[in-house]
Amino acid sequence: MKNILITTSLKETFPDEPTNLILLGDWCRLYKEKKFFENNIYSIIEYHYDDTQKILDDFEDFKIIYEKVLNELSEVLNNLHGLSYSKRYWQISIGFWLGLFIQIIYDRYFMIKKVFDNKNIDEVFLIKTKEEDIVPNNSLDFFQFAGSSDDWNEKIFSEIISFLKPKIKISFIEKEIINIKSEKNNLYYFFKKKLNRLIRNSLSLATKYMGNKSIVLYAINVNFISKIKLLFFSKSIFRAYDLKNDFHFKYDQLKRNFIKDNLKFIDKENNQFLELLNILIPKYIPKIFVEGYQNAHFLINKSGLPSNSKVIFTDNACIFNDLFKLWAAKQVENSSKLIIGQHGGHYGTCKFFFSQDYEIEISDKFLTWGWSMDNNKSKLIPFGAYCLLNKKHFLNKKNKKNILLVETSFPRYFYQFHSFPLSASQYKYYSEFIFKFISHIPPELRKNFLVRLDIDKGLKIYKKNIWNDKFPDIKISRIHKNIINDYNESKIVISTYNATTYLETLSLNIPTLIFWDEKYFQLNDDVKIYFDLLKDVHIFFTDPKAASLHLLEIWDNIEKWWLTEDVQEVRKIFCSQFANTNGLNIRKFYELISKNKT
Repeated sequence: MKNILITTSLKETFPDEPTNLILLGDWCRLYKEKKFFENNIYSIIEYHYDDTQKILDDFEDFKIIYEKVLNELSEVLNNLHGLSYSKRYWQISIGFWLGLFIQIIYDRYFMIKKVFDNKNIDEVFLIKTKEEDIVPNNSLDFFQFAGSSDDWNEKIFSEIISFLKPKIKISFIEKEIINIKSEKNNLYYFFKKKLNRLIRNSLSLATKYMGNKSIVLYAINVNFISKIKLLFFSKSIFRAYDLKNDFHFKYDQLKRNFIKDNLKFIDKENNQFLELLNILIPKYIPKIFVEGYQNAHFLINKSGLPSNSKVIFTDNACIFNDLFKLWAAKQVENSSKLIIGQHGGHYGTCKFFFSQDYEIEISDKFLTWGWSMDNNKSKLIPFGAYCLLNKKHFLNKKNKKNILLVETSFPRYFYQFHSFPLSASQYKYYSEFIFKFISHIPPELRKNFLVRLDIDKGLKIYKKNIWNDKFPDIKISRIHKNIINDYNESKIVISTYNATTYLETLSLNIPTLIFWDEKYFQLNDDVKIYFDLLKDVHIFFTDPKAASLHLLEIWDNIEKWWLTEDVQEVRKIFCSQFANTNGLNIRKFYELISKNKT
């Protein structure tokens, strides 16, 4: 029987006749297709990042490659567009996309290498598509493609297999990739769209000529009241920057060829992976940095953003908002200060995290929620969790019965190095860890559980089906329901991952249990002492059974445990480092930002 390699879940690449399927990873096996796999012979390649030491080693190798490629690509893009901008300009503009792209190709490349080195593969079916059909317009498109799109990932696996030239049979399948943009084509929608555009253009024009233009606060994770206060402090009536994200650019092969012909890092290093990058980067770099670069600046000029700012602050626009990044990069070239704020959990506690390293690197100052690091003390400002200010208060209602369990999600495909489960191949272990916790809860108490899944509708339906099959008596929170409302209806909140949820609940003094698998949620050495304190008072667990037994022990009187002096003291110590709101107000936040004008 033939061994057929399957790289994604696309059914076009599955053989018609019975064979032995070699699945490259769990991302090939969709939950809705479980009956198909029950009736077929298959095996799954062990994920290479199940070896935690390999993750750390590869992350270090990646950082060296990233710097090398960024230097070369910055020079090539300057030449393509007739510019002479600094490396920092291009790192702010394109550095996050480049970092993710290199990490993604690194992961896919070594998985393909692993299967050919360890398995006897007879055949693989690859889909023939044009590069321009799946090249993203911008960084956000790219992230969505890379993390979830089988078509995009199949194309990348096809590129790598073709590059490696294995001695197997390669059968090509024709397929047209059509990106359909959902849009209503009726008269009402047409005029509504035109009216919205007119309003946005008018507001952005007024913003351009009115108010304080030396300080730009963009995409800040604070509530409406805090935003009104910031407008008052900055002596601005309003700020309305129109950075639309629905632009489309035509693929230009000549410009792509220019990049390919001028990327020369492979001439300096006899490195097969660098050679592969030299082929793939020119093909798949988002269009906004190539074909759409000039038009992007036209859009920026119409957005209302000033041309001579002194200080810029944002939470996360420096990640996927390419128009903002291009504008901010040019402002920094003209001596503006770029300040970035921590926009969630995981920062400061994780063992490794590319996004954190990148944001600190490109910023002049980085505001944390309380933590600091010795190797970045000059940049880090442990200001506190300003985004938790003016949060709707937790209502300490009586007669609550819900046990809110908050689950996180991950793209099916690896997208960056961080101390999290890294793909669908590890997500199953994350789920199993949670199910172990639930399995030790008596059925009569399970009925009190309310499970909050990812807000993405498609992903939530998939995960809801798993929960319903495994534990049909457990309730699932509604899509898009405000999490504060879930808090207010719950007696205790259980966080299952290292991110924002438990920081928010601890800060709001909501009874909280935390548990996770320390193999996947690795902590940096400097913070372990604080998590040990949480363990001492039974807030944090790395054993799901121990966490469930503690819940059973305190269930009849959770407040008695939560309000003990030891628990409250530890909570305050922990929050002072990772979710500090003591003495904070929005005026202090504005004063800190504004003093960086000088």
